[in-house]
Amino acid sequence: MENVKIEGRASGLLKIELNEQGEYIVVSADNTSLFDKFVSGFKYITDLAEKIHAALDQIEKKYEERDDFAAVMEKTQEMSCENVKFSTEAVQMIDSLFGPDTVRKYFRDEYAEIPDFLPDADGILDFFEQIIPVMEALFKRKVERQRQAGKARMSKYKPQDHKKKGGRV
Repeated sequence: MENVKIEGRASGLLKIELNEQGEYIVVSADNTSLFDKFVSGFKYITDLAEKIHAALDQIEKKYEERDDFAAVMEKTQEMSCENVKFSTEAVQMIDSLFGPDTVRKYFRDEYAEIPDFLPDADGILDFFEQIIPVMEALFKRKVERQRQAGKARMSKYKPQDHKKKGGRV
């Protein structure tokens, strides 16, 4: 029996450290759904952010004429519920994009001190400000690698390799 081994390909894995303790996530540009999931996830979170601003504006209007203690408490509670809803959905989206506990790893210090910590909108935006340039670079490298591989494949073939017998191309 003849044994043949094919040449392995370069891995498209990228390890992204999320904290000082070295916890990380791994992504791969070779995962065909990564770009779509990332863009869709980011759009989902920005849409959520727009909705929360509208909801908070509605709550503000609802309590415009009232400044008694009970009204202030009700308003604060309603606004807090909207913020918790946003953060909970955003955390779920981020963890679905990059793997379980991504947010927990990124906010490791906070979770170490406050086990039920839930990052606010600013913290979530901070995460995206950090991860977007990394993802852009990953996708650019993928496109360049594909372009180079295509050129290399095509350079193996010469035009005469594709001529039909009888002189026609």
